[in-house]
Amino acid sequence: SLDRAAMCLDDAEGALLDRTSRRVGVSPASVVAVRTARGELHVAQGVREHALREWGDALDLATKAEMSEEALKLHKKLADLNREVGRFEAALQHHEARYALLEQWLTHGAKVRVDNMMIEHESRVLRLESEITRLRTSELDQLVQLRSDEIQRYQIEAFTRIAVMSEHYNTDTVLHPGRVGDLSQDIAVELGLDGGYA
Repeated sequence: SLDRAAMCLDDAEGALLDRTSRRVGVSPASVVAVRTARGELHVAQGVREHALREWGDALDLATKAEMSEEALKLHKKLADLNREVGRFEAALQHHEARYALLEQWLTHGAKVRVDNMMIEHESRVLRLESEITRLRTSELDQLVQLRSDEIQRYQIEAFTRIAVMSEHYNTDTVLHPGRVGDLSQDIAVELGLDGGYA
């Protein structure tokens, strides 16, 4: 029940305040979790303005604490709730901020994958070059040519993989125009226009 949930959240907030008053460290994740839950409770109670405030405070703290995953979730909640209450500009701002965070994540993830592939590539090339040197010293020219061809094929394969990854790392870009279109339609309907007018 909502009353029981409110009591649990009051207890959690009391514990956080107690820790703060005793100068005991409180993790930002704990505060963000409690504020997010309090916002959910406010939505269930129909007090949307309070939910927007709680989630806004939680988002500020999550952003300062570099809690990107929580910030993404909060931007989504705020965008959806602002849209429900007719604040389309705020909804769009949260959607765009969420999009920017996702883009940062994807860019960072793609960079890490490319870096790992380059390290793997360099290690393999060094092993193959070492093998070539060993084979040259033992006068096995035929095997040296075979290994050289293998290095060349591996390099082409690695660069092909890198090219494919760099072209396809950002899937969210494709979905962005659709989200903007949905918001435009909602705005048109809110203004009393036909939904197809947007």
